[in-house]
Amino acid sequence: MKYFSWNRYLTYRNCPLRYKNIYILRKERTVSQDDYHFLYGSVMHSLVESFYKNSLWEMRKECVNTLRSQAKSFYKNLLRESKVLWHKPHRKSQEELLEEILNDVPKITAAIKKYRLLSKLVFPEQNLRADLSGYKIGGRTDLILHRQEGLTLIDGKGSKNKSDDHREQVLFYALSYYLAYKKIPKFSGVWYFRETQIDWHAFKIEDLKRLSNLIITALKAIEQEKFEVTSKRDNCFWCEYKNTCSVHEDHLDTPYGKVIEAFL
Repeated sequence: MKYFSWNRYLTYRNCPLRYKNIYILRKERTVSQDDYHFLYGSVMHSLVESFYKNSLWEMRKECVNTLRSQAKSFYKNLLRESKVLWHKPHRKSQEELLEEILNDVPKITAAIKKYRLLSKLVFPEQNLRADLSGYKIGGRTDLILHRQEGLTLIDGKGSKNKSDDHREQVLFYALSYYLAYKKIPKFSGVWYFRETQIDWHAFKIEDLKRLSNLIITALKAIEQEKFEVTSKRDNCFWCEYKNTCSVHEDHLDTPYGKVIEAFL
């Protein structure tokens, strides 16, 4: 393991057995791959990265049109690399999902203007690596900006629903930045692409210490090979190994489980 990422930490926290299957045994999944729920967010992330790396704000009125053109290209390339079960109920078609993305492109520039996210020093898709009590942790955050308002770290989300895990993820990146550069970002935000909204968090050293302890506890448990199955209803429905897990079968055999399974 080169470094302990947010995804690794979240996976172990939610279900140690799933962590073992994915990262240690590299076990073949028992559920068909389905990337439907990642398409929207992947395209929007690529557009934000392109906006900053290619200085698209200099195009002014043509910026949105350029982003829409890029969105079509990103989407087309992504479909080639992805496996999507389009036949499932309650899903948009390929064309409908692309239309949604194109309609939401102006929300990117609107959020950038609303939250003053232009700066001479901007680092999109920035890798963070740090040492935590002898363990290597890190990941890739979507944006690091050095603004007049203060050092700003942002992670984008294409999901429709907010989650406490989104706050914890950006805290993970703030911790990584602090360990690497000895400075806590003044602003840490979760950018919800669908809403033109950024939820801001001003983390304190106590927040970083709390998460540090949780991460170290998880890493020590992995070293001790503690990989018990954890029953968390919503997490089980997304598991690659749910078809061979008795815990998931218990969740599925409920009215809630039947409804959720129909939407996935």
